[in-house]
Amino acid sequence: MISQNKTIKKVFFLFGLILSIGSLTYILMDTPFSEFKEYLIQVDPIYFIVSVLINILGYFIHAKRWSYLFEVKYPLMPFYHAITIGNLANTILPSKSGEFIRPLILKNQLDVPYAKALGNCFIERVFDIFFGVTILVYSIYSLNLLNEFAVFKAGIIITLAAAIIFILLIIFLDKHKRERVIKVKIINQFITQLQIQSNSLIKSKRLVRVLSTTLLFWVAGVFINYFLLLASPLPLTVQTLGFAAFLGSAMGITLSLPSAPANIGVYNLTVILLVKMYLSQKGIQIDQVLEAKIVASSIIIHLGSITPDFIMGTISYFRVSKPN
Repeated sequence: MISQNKTIKKVFFLFGLILSIGSLTYILMDTPFSEFKEYLIQVDPIYFIVSVLINILGYFIHAKRWSYLFEVKYPLMPFYHAITIGNLANTILPSKSGEFIRPLILKNQLDVPYAKALGNCFIERVFDIFFGVTILVYSIYSLNLLNEFAVFKAGIIITLAAAIIFILLIIFLDKHKRERVIKVKIINQFITQLQIQSNSLIKSKRLVRVLSTTLLFWVAGVFINYFLLLASPLPLTVQTLGFAAFLGSAMGITLSLPSAPANIGVYNLTVILLVKMYLSQKGIQIDQVLEAKIVASSIIIHLGSITPDFIMGTISYFRVSKPN
């Protein structure tokens, strides 16, 4: 079993590395560094800093939401530290390793069972999928992108269908029937824990709190992207809340794929393709200068998203590492 897990990790790492290297190669072949480096310094520092501050506020919203998933009331800061350290791990380790590290950090601080903390992380992702897809659908319709971005229609349907089927099979399937299908004991234990936590959440007032904090979390995410768009040397056409919502929700799907640390290459290529597709749909011709500005903006937006992870994750790491 251990050797199988190591093999899976190696496959994910290799796939993520190839995806990231391929993305970077595509970007640099299409627009060499010499063409866009001058636009990197055209970042608006005020908008950039505002975005970073909203991102830091978003960590507290995220921490509050995660704490609501537990029946027992715990202090907020251990959740905050676990989230920021997990985000830091995602920027320096491959294949979303931080998602498995933050439950461990929480366990070390509050002595909660690792399986329970990990299960609640999974429940969080289910809420994020539905909110992200909802925002994506709304932004596609509000920006009149349905025909031009028809590719998202199939992706949305598949994502929602897969999520609903998975939830129905895993959460509500009878334990004995499930164990006949899934033979791995540790997976069955995790799913059983997940069922208990999900049923407890559905039957409590905490569900409303989780929904409201998830909404606030996604609203914060839209404004983070909005101010990063304003900080970048992009046309006014894409510097809107509507496009910020579209960008954030569409990228949420793309960035769920394995990649190199900090989603290097994959993040940038996603921003570039979405901006270029939207500008083309609006009838704006993309010349060499605009192409260079878009590439530079993808780097600025990427830096804006990971800077708070580095700063707050490092602070939290040293706070948690301090001997009592």
